[in-house]
Amino acid sequence: MIALLMTIVAATSFRLTTDIQSSKLQEESVRALAAADAGIEAGLRLANTAGLPSQQFSFDDANVGIDVVGIDLARSQITITDTGSTFVSQLILKDEQLTYYLQEYPDYGANYTGDITVLFGSEGGADCGSSTTPRTIPAIEISFIQGVSPNQVKREILEPCPPGTSQIEGVGHATVLSVPETVDGATYNYSATLSGLSGYEIAFMRTLFAGTRFVVRGSAPLPAQGKLIRSEARSLSGPSKVVTIFQSLPQLPADFFVTTF
Repeated sequence: MIALLMTIVAATSFRLTTDIQSSKLQEESVRALAAADAGIEAGLRLANTAGLPSQQFSFDDANVGIDVVGIDLARSQITITDTGSTFVSQLILKDEQLTYYLQEYPDYGANYTGDITVLFGSEGGADCGSSTTPRTIPAIEISFIQGVSPNQVKREILEPCPPGTSQIEGVGHATVLSVPETVDGATYNYSATLSGLSGYEIAFMRTLFAGTRFVVRGSAPLPAQGKLIRSEARSLSGPSKVVTIFQSLPQLPADFFVTTF
């Protein structure tokens, strides 16, 4: 009987200890997430500091304004990095657009004279459409804006579908290659290389028929399109949380170049 009682007490004690540890870990995980959110706020403030290079800060160095016990401020980190020469966008939905800067914002001081290659068709659509089926392959309209004399606007259509389908009619389409390429785990089914961009400052890339992500890279270094801010909060007992956001340069709405009657 004594052995049985001791077994029951030991099992109950183990169960209670496990439950307490689990509750404590869950509580510290919630605290770490709150601290990581506070780190993002501090990262946004630091990212907007003029002349700040891409670098890493501890929560202590960044003066993260949190009053949360159990967070290791010295080991918790905020990392701020510029986008690389190869830019990968978020998903741009149908009839929306990406504002891409060919010159450094906001001064537009350096003239870009190289080519750019645009990859699109990341969402797997394979139908060019007909009178009875909707089109799932995107086409891309790109408007290049030149902000100095002679103030020109240049438009390109990236149309991967052949005549006889739901193709955008007209001439002057850029050559689109159907050679799939994988970037950051996503496969882009189409690409086009555009040249003659000297003097142009901004490109508005508008999706038609279907949404897609974009990959943009140049034959010469292109300016950063924003900053990636990563906040990792570490608790004193182990749990950690990571929050990441992308702070893009100003984006103009798709309606900027569209008039509806």
